[in-house]
Amino acid sequence: MNKERYFTRKKLDYSDSEIEEFSKSIFDQGYIIIENFFTTQTINKAKKYVEKTSNNFDLKSFSIRGDDMTDNILLDLKNSKDLKSFFIRILESSNLKNEEDENIHLVLRKCHSETNNRDSNKYHFDAYNLTLSMVIEPAIPNKRTNKLGNFYLHPNIRKFSSSLPLNIFIKLIFQNRLTRAIFKSKRMRDLFGFKEVVNTSSGSAIIFFGFRSIHGNDELSDNLSREVALFHYNDPFRNNWFIKKIEENRDKRNKDYYFEKNKLKHE
Repeated sequence: MNKERYFTRKKLDYSDSEIEEFSKSIFDQGYIIIENFFTTQTINKAKKYVEKTSNNFDLKSFSIRGDDMTDNILLDLKNSKDLKSFFIRILESSNLKNEEDENIHLVLRKCHSETNNRDSNKYHFDAYNLTLSMVIEPAIPNKRTNKLGNFYLHPNIRKFSSSLPLNIFIKLIFQNRLTRAIFKSKRMRDLFGFKEVVNTSSGSAIIFFGFRSIHGNDELSDNLSREVALFHYNDPFRNNWFIKKIEENRDKRNKDYYFEKNKLKHE
């Protein structure tokens, strides 16, 4: 029986020099893009799962964690030993420690112009040191569109840290209504040194240090949508009870908004 191949690069067997170059580029540029990182078969299966989930909830926009998903290709990727090994090698090349029992955290997002305003321009830091954004379906431009939900980030604006008080202080400064209102303006994003990651192709991987980089997405023009799966790894506070309690409350609020408010049940 043939084992399904998820990545175009077999077993993600990049050489040590390639991994070092990836790490260096993330430090210097803020991110890397690997085109055709995922196989066409993997992307097609991911698209089918997104469509199925969207139909089940009768929602054009949604966000769902891996823990709340049914069996699908994205969970297979989340549990992939090859992907975890790839993450570990990048972290080690970046002189970051990680524990063997750490798991990959998965979030699937579909954004549509009708409801995207709730989640767009909410610039934030990730709770995990390393983030890979899997482009399932980018927004397809046409003559009437000018906003494609492009990805913006101010790379490596803070250092890696395991200090919880410092982490809370920085998030209070950057993740509030005032700063998000400021960063909503492209002119202000340019002024503050944000980088725009142009609309990448389906199957691409955008890899960056989510913990260090404040980032988010622009709005979508009418009738456009985009689909991404986010794979996070290496949580510096994964054993902290206070952070876990915050995450539990946040996840509950997200479920309340997407599902209970719409009086829909997960099938």
